Amino acid sequence: MKRQHRRSRAAALARDCAVIFGRRAASIWRYFMADGNSLRGVNLMRVENGRIVEAMAT
Repeated sequence: MKRQHRRSRAAALARDCAVIFGRRAASIWRYFMADGNSLRGVNLMRVENGRIVEAMAT
């Protein structure tokens, strides 16, 4: 599934998807820069009692 992003002069962050599996979660995102370029990233998290107790971003 390809998302359309409206180009503007401002930078923007968009979440592509979030996946939850048990006590772990992953959020895949894309950062659109003001110059029209973009980059993608992933945040990995471990959750206990409804709170993030461990996280890693790439």
